[in-house]
Amino acid sequence: MGFHRVHLRADDGDHLTVYVPLTEDGYVDPGGHRPWLLKALWGGFSYVGELELGGGALNRVTWGSGDAPSMTDFGTARVVRGALIMIHDTDSNSQKHTFVVIDVQRV
Repeated sequence: MGFHRVHLRADDGDHLTVYVPLTEDGYVDPGGHRPWLLKALWGGFSYVGELELGGGALNRVTWGSGDAPSMTDFGTARVVRGALIMIHDTDSNSQKHTFVVIDVQRV
């Protein structure tokens, strides 16, 4: 267990970096230290946000820019190199984007 920096990339060049506590098995540790922060280069713009675990399969990213929250399976899915993570533009019914975990490092 411990805090990790997770780098994700989409086919269109968008990038995410997420700072979260992960278990030895690669899952987000819900009891780990917070906040769980994200940095994103999305559609040519830079964003920062915070990951919040939900009660189901999708979790929420609250963006510091005030944009509508995004939904994601990050925090539910196993976070290991090569894993696919889905992020929706807003809610679970909006367009989803697939990101690939390209690096996981303990920090």
